[in-house]
Amino acid sequence: MKTTTLAARLLLKPIRYLGSPAGIYLVTAVLRRASGLILLPLYVRRFTLEDYGDYGLALTIVTLGGTTFTLGLVSFTAKTYYDGGTLEEAEERTGSLMRDVALVVLGWGLLSVLGILMFAPAGDHGLRGPRLLLLLLVATVGAGLSPILLVYLRTVQRPYALAALQGVDLLTSSGFGLLFVFVLGRGLAGAIEALALSGGITGAFALLFIFGRLRGRVRLEPLRAALPFAATSLFQFFAAWLLGASDRWCLKFYGFDAGVGVFVIATQLASPAAMPMGALADAEIARVGEIFKERKLEGVRSDLPHAMKRYGLASVLPAVALVMAIPLFSLILGARTRGALSLVPWLALIALVDAPYYPLSTVLYYASRLRAVSFVTAVSCFATLGAMTVLVPQFGVAGALVARAIAAFIRLATIAAIAVGVLRDVRRERSLPF
Repeated sequence: MKTTTLAARLLLKPIRYLGSPAGIYLVTAVLRRASGLILLPLYVRRFTLEDYGDYGLALTIVTLGGTTFTLGLVSFTAKTYYDGGTLEEAEERTGSLMRDVALVVLGWGLLSVLGILMFAPAGDHGLRGPRLLLLLLVATVGAGLSPILLVYLRTVQRPYALAALQGVDLLTSSGFGLLFVFVLGRGLAGAIEALALSGGITGAFALLFIFGRLRGRVRLEPLRAALPFAATSLFQFFAAWLLGASDRWCLKFYGFDAGVGVFVIATQLASPAAMPMGALADAEIARVGEIFKERKLEGVRSDLPHAMKRYGLASVLPAVALVMAIPLFSLILGARTRGALSLVPWLALIALVDAPYYPLSTVLYYASRLRAVSFVTAVSCFATLGAMTVLVPQFGVAGALVARAIAAFIRLATIAAIAVGVLRDVRRERSLPF
């Protein structure tokens, strides 16, 4: 009887976890990455490594452009929502900010259309041609609009709606990818068309929700309050994008075209190792926000050891599972991907190094040490560019991997040194008798 009860508890524990906010955010993170993993075996078999590398570069353009179009303003959502007052006032402030950001994204989109029509070379020039550039722009505008809604749902702690929205994105991106590449055989152009259609649908849905369901109206005050914070956040995103995508562009620049495809495949295969960390980070935003609201920085400091343990578990277990799954990946993807599979354990190890960065950056965020976070980001960027410049021309893909590892270690060491100083100040202030 006791054995049966213990077995039932062990079975119920993961089910209860998946029903919790952190579990739902994990499901959301899986859905966010699932499209790329679903399409990976198909695209690998239909594309050359050079074409797959170009597709990976197109994805980095969409990611960079989408966040750039928002000017980083969505990063101010949590601070706007938890800035005191009644629930109605919080929703009013946040809704106004969301509408402002949506209009900013649409404005950048219109300017970009004019730029493409005026300056893009006529004819078929691959990713530089006007047709594919316009399709990438549609995907980019969608990538700018949909995070506005995603961040709002995460901030107001509506994980089920967030997961449903990610599910729609998964269905559209995977469905259109299968249709254009597998059924119609349109190759790289079809993959870009699928990105545009999926981004257009999710972007349109986000617009309807923002202007149809959220409270508030278009006002300049929330935008003015967010701009100083957004500038720092946008810089951090650029740096994070540089840390995550510069290796591919450096490989392309130095003529390792097939190496770009190998590195893109490897990073996509290694992405599940980071999913639990991303899900935990999503869940922690609201949880730590509530702690800060009640106990200020002392509460955040007291919670840090527990947060570090959670991030540790969220990084180690998936990394081990990912390495154990490499033989299965080899069976599914075929011999052409052996070079990419050899990189996966090293990328998973680098993800482990990154894990403590998240809780430490939360400390600096709530301590309003945004310049310190910018400093950490700048140091990481210089380290990445320096290492890439030295290593990639000589060693190609192996050099890009080592450069990424060097940047991860430097970023962790820098933010840890700063966070320790901040926590020491918090403890000292608490011990003062006045």
